[in-house]
Amino acid sequence: MPVTTRRSKRRASQTVNSKPAVDPDDSDQSNTGDPGENTSDWEEARGEGSNASRRKKRARRTTVLGFSKVNRRGIRNRAGATIFPTLPLDIIFEILSLLTPLELANLAQTNQAFHATITSPQASKIWKIARKAVWNVPDCPPKVSESAWARLIYGGAKCQVCGTPNVHKIDFAIMRRACVKCKKKKFVYAGFFAKRYPDFDVGILELLPYTDTGGWSHGHSHSRSRFYWEDDIYAIAKIYGQLQGDIYSRIPGASERMQKFRDERAEYVHTVLAHAKECQKWWDNFETNRDQDNRSQIQRRYDEICRRFRELGYLDQDIRAIQRHNESYRTRDVTERVWNRIRPILEPLIDVARCKRVEMGQTYALDVRKLLVNVAYDNYKRTLRPIEWIHLPPTKFIYATPVFRSLVYANFHTPLQQAACNEAAIRLPEYIASYRESLNACLLQSMAGMGVFGRVNEQARLLPIDQGNDQLSLASSVFSSHRYMCLSSADALAHLAYDGSPAQHHQHGTTHWIDLYENLKRAFSYNSRGASVVKAMIAELGLDPMTVRCEDLDRLDRRFICQLCRRREAPQSRDRAYSWRTGVTHFLENMSHYLPLQILSQSNWKALNEDESAAVRRAEGADPAWQQEMWSCNHCTIHLNNLQTYPMVLDHVKKTHALDTPEENVDLFHLYPSARQRPDPLLFPLRLTSPEDAEELIEELI
Repeated sequence: MPVTTRRSKRRASQTVNSKPAVDPDDSDQSNTGDPGENTSDWEEARGEGSNASRRKKRARRTTVLGFSKVNRRGIRNRAGATIFPTLPLDIIFEILSLLTPLELANLAQTNQAFHATITSPQASKIWKIARKAVWNVPDCPPKVSESAWARLIYGGAKCQVCGTPNVHKIDFAIMRRACVKCKKKKFVYAGFFAKRYPDFDVGILELLPYTDTGGWSHGHSHSRSRFYWEDDIYAIAKIYGQLQGDIYSRIPGASERMQKFRDERAEYVHTVLAHAKECQKWWDNFETNRDQDNRSQIQRRYDEICRRFRELGYLDQDIRAIQRHNESYRTRDVTERVWNRIRPILEPLIDVARCKRVEMGQTYALDVRKLLVNVAYDNYKRTLRPIEWIHLPPTKFIYATPVFRSLVYANFHTPLQQAACNEAAIRLPEYIASYRESLNACLLQSMAGMGVFGRVNEQARLLPIDQGNDQLSLASSVFSSHRYMCLSSADALAHLAYDGSPAQHHQHGTTHWIDLYENLKRAFSYNSRGASVVKAMIAELGLDPMTVRCEDLDRLDRRFICQLCRRREAPQSRDRAYSWRTGVTHFLENMSHYLPLQILSQSNWKALNEDESAAVRRAEGADPAWQQEMWSCNHCTIHLNNLQTYPMVLDHVKKTHALDTPEENVDLFHLYPSARQRPDPLLFPLRLTSPEDAEELIEELI
């Protein structure tokens, strides 16, 4: 068989013009007769190639199915040619009958020799065998080739006009698979034809196939509706116009040709519509059978997944937790590769179900085991500087780690010993470091998804680690966790620590913490609106948002006035002076939801100077957080699991550690910054002439 190369193109062209070895009117003879007489057209092309043109052209290096080989000089190596071209045609057809219809259509496009053989009348039996083997598709409609029919049925669920995916429905009357958008654009309703095409004869609609399902019907048909494809209208109108022109020119026989054309087209339309009805019945049955097959494949996949989890020691009542998961609704068989991919996805769900079941049935034993883990965790905390407790994961999160989860929620027939918990706690630094790295990676990924580092789809892992950590420590890196707003990654860690502490009024169950351990990225999302507000406040202070951290703003402790509140209220009313943290919360809770991002980026704040801010701070009085029992000494572990108020801890530091002027975050600290009470904003005069006037006015207010 010749290769479609520039040098051998003469041989391929001979194939099209060569006579077929089998009578085209008797397709059954393709499988019978003398093998010597029933040779393929490749042999004829090879024999007639010597009389073709001898133009020398550079040979391409591509070959088809290895039928010929080309050496480095571009000369065909005849000794290496395969035996396939020399086979009898019936054997070749027997081999081709093993292919699917789409494979046959693709093979027909490889070169002219294959195209001549596969599209010949003798090959019709091959197509029938292929269609019956794959979905049992009906015969192709009139004037449609087998290749075109195969591409329509098997060519993929996408629109043939624009390429839109997931277009499954085929309109057999117009022989197209089109999306709703293209149908609305291309369909022409019969009732609007005369108005839309005033120059066309309405009679041409009788010569075109039509469908009763329009673009606005959502797949529902109406027997009285007729929709025509626009391209078909123009194509038939061109032929119809030429025949009419012949009639107007009084060309002999023009009227007879017009009448013959109309009769043939009317018969063709009748045949196409009848064939479309048969195809639609087949399609409905096919979809029903396909749905049944899919359900059986899904059930087989789910049973196989359950079997594998049973072998790992899980119970059926826990395995049922994955029944509604997407991975349980797929049709692909569970191979080792698939199992290695889906096991990390499904196993946490089963683990959560197991832990919930254990908590309901083993309450006392579970409390004892958790107490042993708490003792091991407290021993680890005593080895740290107390202020480091702020950013440690909560004890409930420690229960969710795999090593402690296996100790707490499994093997109840064996009592848990403190030594086992202490041994597992040796790796706590490793687990906590991994926890922080995972959280930082999730925060960076959330920022990258919002376009902070450039393109919206830029991966956070492409950002240098040092640069990413610096970005997370900035005050302008704002994240949201449900209804709470975290300023910087340190605040996110502190929020998780408080969320799982006994001080938190709303206690999350085991499901929450195991799910959080397995998928930290669900905990936080980047808040671009909050970041815009913080950047605007920093800019009002004359600082650089790319360098300012939360500690810097806390140390300045300036007060701000919301300019948007001033515009909304009466001019003579007094403004409220906010700290930078309460100001961000005020802005996001009251105004952020209806303001565009470009407005949030503008300067909507007025920063009070240091003297005015100092006067406001004095007017605010004692810090309300001092009365919270969330304070601890930073020089000893006496307040571990026994937090006190600020005055109590202050007195302890002065007496026990002999410090006359203890400093916050140096000698004592608030363990839960995310739950710290902030001073309420005070009313502030609009105009102040001096710091002394500010103090007098504030004293009058309070």
